[in-house]
Amino acid sequence: MFFAPLLAQAALSFGPPEFFSLMIFGFVALSNVTGGSIVKSLIMAVLGIIIGTIGLDPVTGDARFTFGSAHLLGGVEFVAVAIGLFGIGEVLASIEQKPEIFDQKVIVPRLKELYPSFSDLKRAIGAILRGTILGFGVGLIPGPAPVIATYSSYMLERKISKHKEEFGHGAIEGVAGPESANNSACQAAFIPLFALGIPFAPPTAILLGALLIHGIIPGPTMIVEHPQFFWGVIASMYIGNFILLLLNLPFVPIFANILRIPKKLLLPLIMLFCITGMFTVNNSVYDIWIMLVFGVLGYVLRKVGYEGAPLLLGLVLGPKLEVAFRQSLMISHGSFSIFISRPISLAFLLGSLIFVLFPVCLSLARYKKAYIL
Repeated sequence: MFFAPLLAQAALSFGPPEFFSLMIFGFVALSNVTGGSIVKSLIMAVLGIIIGTIGLDPVTGDARFTFGSAHLLGGVEFVAVAIGLFGIGEVLASIEQKPEIFDQKVIVPRLKELYPSFSDLKRAIGAILRGTILGFGVGLIPGPAPVIATYSSYMLERKISKHKEEFGHGAIEGVAGPESANNSACQAAFIPLFALGIPFAPPTAILLGALLIHGIIPGPTMIVEHPQFFWGVIASMYIGNFILLLLNLPFVPIFANILRIPKKLLLPLIMLFCITGMFTVNNSVYDIWIMLVFGVLGYVLRKVGYEGAPLLLGLVLGPKLEVAFRQSLMISHGSFSIFISRPISLAFLLGSLIFVLFPVCLSLARYKKAYIL
């Protein structure tokens, strides 16, 4: 509500160099908050960019890395990669877990027990605020905002928590933070769509198509030209969250009963839902094979300590990053100075440099302190 009009005023200053620098900033910033090694996160982001180059060249139209396959001309399906990494990969990892983890008795809470206690709120308030701020920032950056925000918030909470052993066993910070980040990112993702007219994620791209069909063109002037639509969407967000609260609380016992399903039945059902859902996207068996390949890859990456979220970010942003980069060089006739001669672009690049140098300086400070001691 507050930031969309401000961003709309600055939208006319954005060009290909600014979008390129913004996406570089997004890569580096999100790699810093996904937990673990920033080097590993950047490696995964670069791998995602490489996978994103598969398909037709956005400028010349030439086929790249398709190996003669017509299925790859449109690139690697994002949904197949996402379901593979976080669906199939999770199933494969769950197979290794002990059966008693799945066969424990499920306690179905009563309605009054669903409300958090004062101690729960005290523990969760920090995670909620951090998740909200993190999710809002992620929503303004190109990429699959809800997925990236959720995993980034969880990794951040686990990284700064004094009770890391509770994560994976019901730590309230591990629930409150990611859920707040998810909600915040979903709402914030509407800001670049409405203010800049550019969808930064697949869901908003679908919404853009629906708006164009009805004659509504998102951009800096949309809030003035279609105020009824803009404020109607804002009102629907408030109403929708309230209705979700009313629907979710009574159905908690039903959701909890899902945990009663034995592991030998639950995991095959998840596999079935993943395969069926993937086929319904494009009615393509080829996408199912892609999903299974990335499922195995996601399992292997988890075993060696690499996160899949930066790869997804690179896959979505890679084509946009390449287009912005090549358009910028066309404008400047091949001069890279265009990225530092424009203030907004320079600001994003400096921010990226700070995010890269900060962990390095922090590590050097810790090493120096340990050496002195």
